Amino acid sequence: MIKSMIAYFQFFTRLVIPIELDEPLVQLKKGSKFLPIFGLLIGIIEGFIYWGAATIFTPIIAFVCVLFFDVLFTGAMHQDGLADMADGLYSSRTKERMLEIMKDSRLGTMGALALLFYYLFMFSIFSSYTTYFVGVKGVLLILGMNIAAKNNLTLLFFKMTYAGASKSGLGKTWEGVSVWEIILAQVISLGLLLVIFQIAGLVAYIAGVSVTLIYRMFVYKKVEGVSGDTLGAIAPISSVVFLLTICAVGGIG
Repeated sequence: MIKSMIAYFQFFTRLVIPIELDEPLVQLKKGSKFLPIFGLLIGIIEGFIYWGAATIFTPIIAFVCVLFFDVLFTGAMHQDGLADMADGLYSSRTKERMLEIMKDSRLGTMGALALLFYYLFMFSIFSSYTTYFVGVKGVLLILGMNIAAKNNLTLLFFKMTYAGASKSGLGKTWEGVSVWEIILAQVISLGLLLVIFQIAGLVAYIAGVSVTLIYRMFVYKKVEGVSGDTLGAIAPISSVVFLLTICAVGGIG
């Protein structure tokens, strides 16, 4: 697990860990079952950022600090995936052209709108449920959304067909992940959410899984598989779904 965690920090973040791993892509795939734990670790880091910023600034500024830190810490990898996914899948083109558009580094209209709505949802959730983000409760929400984001990613690995424009794209790394590893990831994630949020955690887990499976069907209908961008896009989508669900059911009040 330690090697997989190192590989995940090296792959998903800008954190410099001066340890060279043998076959790092293999470690990424082998560690799929531990992705919720990696999400927990990211959540702990961002939770400390929120707690520290909230002792100096107002809660809304502290929340913005977390969003800003996330962009710097991860290189906006998942936000980039969300934007590219929206540009490609909503282009109304052929499958091949959609994949080419997602590979293009330029930002299009649909990608810009996807990012705009993502941050609008985040700010709206915070402003609507400000009391849920006070003190430790805010830290727990940040923990939960990171766990959910990484867990739902593993659901896309189930019998995954890689369909990226580049046949050697990094998204292909997770092709062939075993079912038992995906199930174990679900057990770990659900266990963590139940411990932190009790029944509300179960409701949020079910909501996240449901949205992810619907998203999976949508992606496969469009391009008959997944790419690195469509994989990455599920993280910000899952974060929004998690926060909306937890706050709506009052699981942190």
